[in-house]
Amino acid sequence: MASVCCTTQRCTAIASTCLEFSSFEAICVNIHRVGFHAVVIVVYRSGPKAVTQAFFDDYADLMERLATRLCSLIVVGDFNIHVDVVTNDDASKLADILSVHDLRQRVDTPTHCQGHTLYLFITRRDQSVNMLPIDPPLLSDHSSVVADVHCASSSRASVSLRQVRNWRGFDIDVFADNVRQSDLFTQLPADVSEAFNCYDRTLMTLLDKYAPMETKNIRTGSSARWYDSECRAMR
Repeated sequence: MASVCCTTQRCTAIASTCLEFSSFEAICVNIHRVGFHAVVIVVYRSGPKAVTQAFFDDYADLMERLATRLCSLIVVGDFNIHVDVVTNDDASKLADILSVHDLRQRVDTPTHCQGHTLYLFITRRDQSVNMLPIDPPLLSDHSSVVADVHCASSSRASVSLRQVRNWRGFDIDVFADNVRQSDLFTQLPADVSEAFNCYDRTLMTLLDKYAPMETKNIRTGSSARWYDSECRAMR
């Protein structure tokens, strides 16, 4: 049984376009109140169907979209993968995806009447989680999985003062018109060094006029380990 309970001031669904996968079903909500912020995902993969590569591709895609959000993350549900079997190839593939995003699967006891662990409870590795004892199945062939999770709103983000340009009101047409009327077009020096200084001086002066520097609080947080310098350059 997969359910999430909390007293919250705001609970909004993540856009369904993030969750349109053919290999499993998912519901995703953003839960936010003072001192609490978490993205919660409930996953269901039909048991009779064999696990396909499409499932791992889709699940990796979902994690890439949501695991880098600056808040706590809780993924629960019936994956119908025998994660308790160390030699199970499907369990290994799932573990690899979790490792890439620094996530941890918390259930280590059977959740099914046949003795396998199918219901999973996944969080960030550094989240404080207290797993309650899992009782044998009673009302169905699955057990209920219950846990206490600490989801402080500031756990994944830090705030710092930085000097940034105000691009919100930047008018590119006015800026370009001023460039055309500047010395870069009308009196560009013949000397290379002087031309470079003119270029730098003109653009900096216009940027300071139309996109001035401001001191702002910037929220930052860690990205997934796969998000390296090459990814940043492509972005």
